[in-house]
Amino acid sequence: MPKIKPALSNELRHVLKWTIRAGGLVLGLLILSSPPRGGDALGVALRQAQEVTYYVRPDGGSATQCTGRVNAPYPGSGMNRPCAWDHPFRALPPGGSLIRIAGGDSLIIASGSYMMGYGAPGAENCDAGGAFDCYMPPIPSGPSPANPTRILGDSQNPPELWGTERPWFIINLTDASNIEIGYLEITDHSGCVEFHTGGLACERDTPPYGAWASAGLYAEDSANVYLHHLNIHGLASIGVHAGRLTDWTVEDVRIAGNGSAGWDGDLWDEHGDSNSGTLTFRRWTVEWNGCGETYPGKQPTGCWAQSAGGYGDGFATGASGGHWIVEDSIIRYNTSDGLDFLYISEPGSSIEIRRTLAEGNAGNQIKTFRGPFLLENSIVVGNCAFFDGQPFTYNVDNCRALGTALAIGLAPGDQATVINNTFTSEGDCLVTAEAYGAPNGAERVRLRNNIFVGQTDFLQPFENTCLLYQETFPSDPFDADYSLIANVKDGLCPGPHDICGVSPGLVNTAVDAFDAHPLPGSAAINAGTAATAPPDDFDGLARDTHPDIGAYEWRAAAGSPTATPSATSSVTRTPGPGASPTPTATPTSTARATQTPSPSPSATPTVPPSACLADAYPNGYVDVVDITLTAQKTLPCRIYLPLVVRQWRLPWTTLSATPTTTTTPSATRSATPTRTANTTATATATVMTTPTATATLLPPGAVTLATLGDSLTEGDGDNFELGGFPGRLLPLLQGRRPASTVTNLGHSGWDSEMLINGNGGVPSQLNQAVTLLNQAAAAGQAPMAMVWIGSNDLWYLYSNEGETPPGEEQQDVQHFTGNIDTILRTLRGAGAAVFIALLDDQSKRPVMADPAIRMAILPGISATEVISMSLQVTRYNQAIAGMAAQHGASTVDFYHTTIFTDTATLNEDGIHPNGAGYDLITQIWFSAMSPLLP
Repeated sequence: MPKIKPALSNELRHVLKWTIRAGGLVLGLLILSSPPRGGDALGVALRQAQEVTYYVRPDGGSATQCTGRVNAPYPGSGMNRPCAWDHPFRALPPGGSLIRIAGGDSLIIASGSYMMGYGAPGAENCDAGGAFDCYMPPIPSGPSPANPTRILGDSQNPPELWGTERPWFIINLTDASNIEIGYLEITDHSGCVEFHTGGLACERDTPPYGAWASAGLYAEDSANVYLHHLNIHGLASIGVHAGRLTDWTVEDVRIAGNGSAGWDGDLWDEHGDSNSGTLTFRRWTVEWNGCGETYPGKQPTGCWAQSAGGYGDGFATGASGGHWIVEDSIIRYNTSDGLDFLYISEPGSSIEIRRTLAEGNAGNQIKTFRGPFLLENSIVVGNCAFFDGQPFTYNVDNCRALGTALAIGLAPGDQATVINNTFTSEGDCLVTAEAYGAPNGAERVRLRNNIFVGQTDFLQPFENTCLLYQETFPSDPFDADYSLIANVKDGLCPGPHDICGVSPGLVNTAVDAFDAHPLPGSAAINAGTAATAPPDDFDGLARDTHPDIGAYEWRAAAGSPTATPSATSSVTRTPGPGASPTPTATPTSTARATQTPSPSPSATPTVPPSACLADAYPNGYVDVVDITLTAQKTLPCRIYLPLVVRQWRLPWTTLSATPTTTTTPSATRSATPTRTANTTATATATVMTTPTATATLLPPGAVTLATLGDSLTEGDGDNFELGGFPGRLLPLLQGRRPASTVTNLGHSGWDSEMLINGNGGVPSQLNQAVTLLNQAAAAGQAPMAMVWIGSNDLWYLYSNEGETPPGEEQQDVQHFTGNIDTILRTLRGAGAAVFIALLDDQSKRPVMADPAIRMAILPGISATEVISMSLQVTRYNQAIAGMAAQHGASTVDFYHTTIFTDTATLNEDGIHPNGAGYDLITQIWFSAMSPLLP
């Protein structure tokens, strides 16, 4: 059914219909009459015929002070100096001022933060009451596609353009063609959502309105535009509001956390919305739209949809034509449909989607109106109840439109092709087809080489997801074959070459933790047809002459599965909380299996694959647990073990017994381990703690918290994608101290030396923290720091070839102690309250405790060195506790916890915590800091 658009005020309709159009016309006339382009106060410099590059930088000057043509700061005095402007509005001033750049010019914007709206430099013609009209005029069109007008930021550190005082939008492409825009962050500085019914509504009636903007980029009647490397997020309503486009290319653009929709192609006027030409989207991320975005935490909040008066599509258009291409993209966690192509319905329109992940959208992941349609090498995860019961959810329609993963529409005679994809869904069905118009029986949905995994139907939990469904065609349009089908309603197995009723053999088939990588021995391997298989797979890697079924081509020598995260920094990590898992029923074994392919291991086993790759620990699929159990009984089956553990993301249940540890902190810990048959080492180590009470109570007011460390600080393994413990600490800290901030400086793989000095061109965490803490103190905020470092110091000490001699261990402890001394002394010198973690015993993590896994993943660490590592970590903790006591820091004990050994709190990689583990870690950190926050 067509989606109901949110109600619009008469004011909004009037402004979008007339002000923008009239403004575009007036400004167009001004351009034709050759207005000045900078210079003296009256702007009397003549236009020049050649294209000109202009510069903007925070230390530039006004349009009277600087020409804008030299990338240099304003010297502090004089007029018409060769220097940069201080704001983009100097080039494109709002409120009827003269535009100072011409079509074909370039505007280069340096790193920095630029307020866009009423009160910004160059916005003197705006007024407070009409601040919604305070936006830049349309960017002048370039003379040709080969000579576009260019608005570009710094490619290494994109500038931030942030809207304030409710402008309709920030970037204006009304009637603008032949344009290139890149390397910009477009956002606002408010967590409000326009028209929100759940307490987040923006102030729209009385100025001051607040630091928000309605949309990030607006476009109409625009052709030959290239958008690239943009981060459009956190707007009060829409990320991109654009229609009547022709031949646009969008690459490396993120549209996230916008309160109403991500990309809305309905312009809300009487001129229509139809697009034309080729519209290409590559490496495009559309996520968390229909949710507010907190500021400055950049976390989702108040997620809402139609049931609450909102909207929530990731991408949608009005009635349209065009040839649409989406490749290598991510469409996820939007509160309604993911890719809503339902209104791309005009004759001649077509859609191609390749190598794209669609998951966690509350409606359909992908929906279309007509063919030709192609979906290839993509992963479609219909966990349409993702938002159910989540703390960031206000009111979302779970599994809207029945939550079908792929909903295909066909006009008379249309064709759709679905090849080498992997599907799962907790909606009503995996794939549906619906006729639009009067079908003639020639409509076809051709499906080849696809994996289909059903789940428990969220809206009807008494049954599973159906495979294929149609009821509006005169004859069945589905032509499905060479499929791998598991756990679907009624056990449907339609094609003569389909494989049904067997485990799909994927890394994880749980709907909220779905991992489409095939395991060794998966029935999908070599089971596809080469006649229609694309030459590459989801990762863009070549398929072989016997293609696999599904989005991935299995490779015996492949490393760990590659995730596709959002391109965000460690300071502002994109949130991705996981929903409560939906139980997955075990596939029935009674359905027919028409084909049993053989796996392709790197060596030939001496026993048949079926004997090694069985569901020995029954859970519906073959995993590392099963292979480990089988290998213990049948030694030749060990050949499969390295092939699996090398992929890292696997269930670890029953791999080894949970180590016996005490949950009560103890002052001493003694161990007398046996190194080898010929060597015995005895050591007694004391782990000391520094009580939190030694720290001074923090003064009232906001707290600025910096977190320093390695992957445990960065948040690796957090399947909830909440940013590890720093992301979770932010709302807890703000609950005690409003307006507090948390800056996550952690970097995966860093040791204590790197934390101090930086690594690989990335600056020192310690220096960054000191700058941040000094700024906080100067602003009257209480500075605080948390440090968790040392795990990688241990890994690097023991991962080299050969045994690590005791003398080297002693030198390492001394070096580590010196580094901890430097870190704590520096942070305390900045006036911060400092907390530092005592390390867990890494020798007890599953990746180390199980010899087979250790030898497959970390062959450089011997059994003897595992014992040495256990002893070395106690020495590290002694150094941490001693330095903490010396510098007045507080220790936080992770040594006496089971977080890193309990499978319930450990990620499948056997090294990092999972989301539940980070929940506990957050509680431990917060308990330690709470006494300082009266």
